[in-house]
Amino acid sequence: MEIAGHVIVCGALSALPPLMRAFAAMPQGYTLVMLHHDRAAFEATLHRLPMALRQRPPRFVQGRPSCYADLVRAGAETAVATVFLAGRRRGPPPPAARPPP
Repeated sequence: MEIAGHVIVCGALSALPPLMRAFAAMPQGYTLVMLHHDRAAFEATLHRLPMALRQRPPRFVQGRPSCYADLVRAGAETAVATVFLAGRRRGPPPPAARPPP
């Protein structure tokens, strides 16, 4: 991928819309590159976005952030940052966080 000065985004697609809103509000105009293993899930996420955010979607690179070759294809050598998105935790809280009975 011939790009420079971009931000690579990896991780939970559910957290992508808030990140896109934050970057859209920045005066710098960074290009986002989504490195994800599932193109269909990425496109479904984009389809649910408001029209204002769909006008400048992230570029998609199929792969995994744990694979060096995939990071290189996403332009890691010339990116200004890499962001790992965490999804919402599902299930009960860990035992230490539960209130005492």
